[in-house]
Amino acid sequence: MGSRKNNSEHASNDKEVKSISRRDFIKSAGLVTGSLTISTLAISCASAETTTNPSTSVPNTTPGIPISPTNVPDPSVLPTNPSDEFVYNPTMDYNLLNIQGCYTRVADDRLYSIDHIWVKPAGNNIVVIGVTDKMQALMDIVSSISLKDVGNSIQVDQSFGYAEGYKMNIELVSPISGTVIRKNNELNVPPYGYAEVINQSPYVKGWLLAIELNKPEELDLLLTPEEYAYSQRITDEEARDRGLIE
Repeated sequence: MGSRKNNSEHASNDKEVKSISRRDFIKSAGLVTGSLTISTLAISCASAETTTNPSTSVPNTTPGIPISPTNVPDPSVLPTNPSDEFVYNPTMDYNLLNIQGCYTRVADDRLYSIDHIWVKPAGNNIVVIGVTDKMQALMDIVSSISLKDVGNSIQVDQSFGYAEGYKMNIELVSPISGTVIRKNNELNVPPYGYAEVINQSPYVKGWLLAIELNKPEELDLLLTPEEYAYSQRITDEEARDRGLIE
């Protein structure tokens, strides 16, 4: 990932950060909705995953403990909902697809919305969501983010959070409906916090929320990795029109 100005350097600039709505954001990014022939502005958004794989070591257990009437779990205290015990352990077990004309890339193991939100199925009617490499590049260094709390419901095409970046502030729009069951606590861990987690690792450590779906059929309306990469491409003709190449 290319070097970035630190926050103190950003603070010295007098550039105004503007806050935009979802509709204005899509417009400012050059998206023309309605088909897969969606085009977008070209940006120098060099980005790559630098996150190392989480530990895969298996904790030691004591096998062979016989079950007796005294150690059989009481069914009345067992969790009845898979979401009660859900833990998300992100890995880098995926490939990255290139986007024509742009340096940002697309993880091939999840689904995508045109609002630059990825959705990764995690089993038992649960998905994990986050922002794409393209989104973090558009925002630049993320200074803060607010998200729905655990237990709150979210609806498709409605806001589930708000992110403030050096280049722009963005309303995060949900591509699915459901209930928040987990938030990523790593987003607030110092010393780097948002910039370190979201900007450097949007597909791994930068996940945002785990959602228990209300309408699983909404997943069928999302883009595949290939479709999302295609929708964000910059053709040579578009690049010439924008003066990016001769």
